[in-house]
Amino acid sequence: VFLGALWVIRPLLRRVALLAQAAGAVGDEERFPAARAAGRDELGDIERGLRTAHQRIAADRAALEEKNR
Repeated sequence: VFLGALWVIRPLLRRVALLAQAAGAVGDEERFPAARAAGRDELGDIERGLRTAHQRIAADRAALEEKNR
């Protein structure tokens, strides 16, 4: 039973760790993780939301830099 639970929990923990890393790097072009396929579950929804936020921040940054030239 314990090994079965580990088999299920370990991939989830890995995904949560990657999401935490992505959340900490939103807006940072160098640290934000490269695009990858998001899952079709709640964690995938969070990943897509973080990616959208990151893209909006990057676009806003580019627009501000262009405006300030």
